[in-house]
Amino acid sequence: MHLAQPGLVVAGPGTGTTWMVRQIVHSCATKLTDSDALGEGGVRLVPVIVFVQRIVRLLRDTGTDPWNVVKKRRMMIWYIENEFPGKSMKLFRDCLCQAYDMRALVILVDGVDEAASLRLHVEEFIHYELVPSGNRLLVTSRPEGITMPLYLTNFAVVSLRPLTESQQRRVAQSQMRGSAFYEHLVAITAARKRQDELWQEHYPTEAVRTKLESVEFTPSAADSTGLSLLMRTSPTPNSDSTPPLSPVPPERKKMQIQMAKGSEIEEQTAIDTLDQIIRSVATESGMAPDDVENALSWLDESSADRMPRKMEMEEDIAAFARLELRGEEIYTAVLMKLIDGVEVEISYGPDLDEKEKQRLAVFAPERLAAMLDNKAKLTLLYLENRFAKFDPTHTRDILTYLKMRYKGQTLSCELQLIHTEILQVTERMDTYSHLRYFRLQAALKLESGALMLPPAELDKKFEKSLLFAEEASGVPVLLSMFVLILVSGADDLAALPTSRLELYQTATDSALRRRIKRTLQVAPLIASDRL
Repeated sequence: MHLAQPGLVVAGPGTGTTWMVRQIVHSCATKLTDSDALGEGGVRLVPVIVFVQRIVRLLRDTGTDPWNVVKKRRMMIWYIENEFPGKSMKLFRDCLCQAYDMRALVILVDGVDEAASLRLHVEEFIHYELVPSGNRLLVTSRPEGITMPLYLTNFAVVSLRPLTESQQRRVAQSQMRGSAFYEHLVAITAARKRQDELWQEHYPTEAVRTKLESVEFTPSAADSTGLSLLMRTSPTPNSDSTPPLSPVPPERKKMQIQMAKGSEIEEQTAIDTLDQIIRSVATESGMAPDDVENALSWLDESSADRMPRKMEMEEDIAAFARLELRGEEIYTAVLMKLIDGVEVEISYGPDLDEKEKQRLAVFAPERLAAMLDNKAKLTLLYLENRFAKFDPTHTRDILTYLKMRYKGQTLSCELQLIHTEILQVTERMDTYSHLRYFRLQAALKLESGALMLPPAELDKKFEKSLLFAEEASGVPVLLSMFVLILVSGADDLAALPTSRLELYQTATDSALRRRIKRTLQVAPLIASDRL
């Protein structure tokens, strides 16, 4: 790069270009005052900031016609004279003007995008006065505030990117000193981002995503026992959700179906029956048997709070399964089969002896018919679509609640349908441990006697705070204010700001509180010293 080649720094709002410009001036001034800075016969450079916003204000205050100044190619001299007026600044003005004439001025033009209606005047000032002057020049602006083709020929163009996740963490950790709250916040933010990427990656078209998000199951109005699939035109708000369950060890699978009044079939587990039915559904939906073997797992049935709170059922959920699916076609095929109802022929144990058949034929003919029927039936009771109603972790899946009927007995179960990679991210990043942490912190912040918000309402507050935290984390100015709030002791996710206005207000309040606290701590020490 030529020593006098001008530079352009393009950056989004709040990325710290003004602070960068001030740091450049400070760094240059510090280095150039060193006795060794001159080198062999060199001339000291003089840095100066030209704030475009200040140019606009000076033109308005002095009533100067901008075209008269620009056309005469004297705007830089005019700016120096008006920005540093009076006798007390005469030496400073003379220094800057002399440096400008000697091509020894380092000119930092900050905020071309702030010129508003004077943008053409400012850009002519830059390209037809400052660039030909031979002085070092650096210009900053937002991308939309400049005419980019004008800069591509002579300028070295640099774009400031948002901070990476590792950079964000280093900046915050330098202030947070290992805050557990911040670590959980960073972790759940990273998990949410990855879940959203997988959602876009595996379901790339808007049509497919909308189709999956709009699946809703409800009993038919014509028949209370009938079932239908409705398609919504818009997503519903987030609902309560709990984390995926852990696989249950094989030795815990036993759950014997007991028949009434001492009559029993050969010992057989309900889990095995459900397992066979679900495998049949998956295979008929297009999955290879080997894929089904790896995709189906049985879960620890002890987590009763997995049941949606808005759902009331007479039966307890006694079994929990997970089926890992890939692709919209498989999801749709499996769901439609579950909606239509499933019947699978299953034969277990020996037939009833003739004496038992005769007894049941007289006293319980319906029971006899059921016991002789080898068809296991699976009926869908309820469907929880968490593609559209995902929780703050952004883990997307579908929960189906089913009733199995076999040999006159019933068993209610839950079947989770989830994409393999979505599940892997959830488990690898331990996503729900972070959500549980935030829920616990919210509970600890409750005043004595106060009622805890329902999880669904609490998750909505979390979602708003997390969305804004993600927005603020990539913008240095916003991130610095966010860190200031956290350093001040914020440890309740629901209480964090959800907009820029709230961020400014909360950060200002936090700064004042810290300042007052520090003053109160220092005051007694000063008083004791005086004594």
